[in-house]
Amino acid sequence: MAFTETYKEQFPNYAEDIDSVNNLIVRLDSRRSYRVDPAGRPPTPKVVWNLQCYVQLALHRVVDLSSETCNAWNSKKPVVAIILVRAVIENCAYLYDIASKLRMNIQNNDFQSIHDLIINRMMGSRTIKGSQESVNVMTVIDKVDKTIAGFRDHYEFLCDFCHPNYSGMHGLYGKINREKIYFDLNRDFGLTEQVFTFILTGLLPGLLMFEESLNQIEKTYPALIKLSNEDAAKSKGGRE
Repeated sequence: MAFTETYKEQFPNYAEDIDSVNNLIVRLDSRRSYRVDPAGRPPTPKVVWNLQCYVQLALHRVVDLSSETCNAWNSKKPVVAIILVRAVIENCAYLYDIASKLRMNIQNNDFQSIHDLIINRMMGSRTIKGSQESVNVMTVIDKVDKTIAGFRDHYEFLCDFCHPNYSGMHGLYGKINREKIYFDLNRDFGLTEQVFTFILTGLLPGLLMFEESLNQIEKTYPALIKLSNEDAAKSKGGRE
């Protein structure tokens, strides 16, 4: 689930960052639930329950992806680690975006937009017929980039390693001996401090952003419950 201690010795300049990533994964893992039950006194409003379900889905996914990023690096598979950290960043961006939209819609008392947002993020798809169309990942990345300068640049930099080009192939697997004219291949060639920093600079800020987004979403629950109850009262009044 975490980077091994040997990398703190191998890359001493990043020992603190390694600890931070490991601790973040542990903290996020501790927030995972395995059942989201709306029952209570009073019961959780449906829109809040849907949001709680979405948050847990995102949390489970990000913990698994970030854990396997570390495991891939520990197993000396740098290309796998880079592909996984790109997926982590995408999920962190989506949660950051929904947290921002929730705050805006709450300020505007726009319950319908909140409902539509949550349903779209829960059920959106680009392949399932009849479903709502999911938001394109680059749309979300660009929205985050407006607040966090350089976010898109780093995402696209990692994307380059995920494709069969120089960065993702020769750069991680190959070395040419120009004197004796032969080509060596070994995935260990990608286990450099430079490649490790590419992973850290995606994983650490991404997980910090994800954790803060979780905190911000949890703070919206009282206001969401209030808006949901007000909407239910209006609907009931309209039927009477």
